[in-house]
Amino acid sequence: MMEKVSIIVPVYNTEKYLKRCLESIINQTYKNIEIICINDGSTDGSEKILREYASKENRMIVKTVQNGGVSRARNIAIKESTGNFIMFIDSDDYIELNMVEEMLKTIQKRKADIVRCTNFLEREDGTVEKIEEYTIKNKLIEKDEINKDILLDIITGRMLTYSCVLIVKKEVILSTNLFNEKLKILEDKLFYLELFINAEKIYFLDVPLYHYIINPESCTKSKKIVTRNMYNLLNGWYYMKKTLEKTTLCDVQLYKKLNTQYLIGITGYLYETYKYNKSEFKKTYNDLINDDKFKNIITNYNIDEFGIHIKISINLIIKKHYTLLRIFYFIRKCLSKNKKKS
Repeated sequence: MMEKVSIIVPVYNTEKYLKRCLESIINQTYKNIEIICINDGSTDGSEKILREYASKENRMIVKTVQNGGVSRARNIAIKESTGNFIMFIDSDDYIELNMVEEMLKTIQKRKADIVRCTNFLEREDGTVEKIEEYTIKNKLIEKDEINKDILLDIITGRMLTYSCVLIVKKEVILSTNLFNEKLKILEDKLFYLELFINAEKIYFLDVPLYHYIINPESCTKSKKIVTRNMYNLLNGWYYMKKTLEKTTLCDVQLYKKLNTQYLIGITGYLYETYKYNKSEFKKTYNDLINDDKFKNIITNYNIDEFGIHIKISINLIIKKHYTLLRIFYFIRKCLSKNKKKS
């Protein structure tokens, strides 16, 4: 009997891209699939498109829920899925027509818990390129080979943590904490960490099967929420730390790397707050220096890994030189504008 694959598609205001996404799933060469679309409170025409497709496609399930974020939408679908294997697709992306077939064939052939493929990057102007990243290629990694270097690759972003390039045994996903619904960013990175710690075998397939679309309206790129993302980054650090504590590979070096990586992001968001939300900047700065998570992070990091801008920012933040920090950000912003003009 053919194994069933559950394809989970969270949908939120992506009517511009949604038909292409659904067509790429419905027309897969592998047919024994269920398509679970969670309409996460869309306010555009997304739900109408979903209902139209579902009326013609009996493998498709549509459920509309109150907006609660991509992690909640995925978790709802995971719990309702009936397949032995699970894949995730973002509704503004699309997949190669043989993706499910190739991923399933590989996970069965390699007797793996997870298969990870590679992907294409597609821009608004239609240009497409294969993402070349440093990672393991065409190799099976067993549990005793999941070492500190692999966890560091996840933490530092050397391995791109797209959940949408994975096929995973459902039982392995259920053995983790699923997607963390308290996070609005970094949910995929934390999910990867949980999976890799729990999996027995992972195969890295160096074949691009997923099309990741650069969507300028994506929430992670919005200038309006940079301050919120800084707080989300602190929460992400906390949950990453708690997850790493579950493994014997966790040591001072790993913590130091984690802290260093997150300081780069936190100071970046603080500068973005100065650029785009000046009225919130002082409150954001004060909240940051008094935050217990931030105080924990700055007890152990490697300043040598920072560029000059981040080194200056960190020193001024730690020493609580608010006025000097504003002056530095003002100069940095002016220099950036002049550089663009030239």
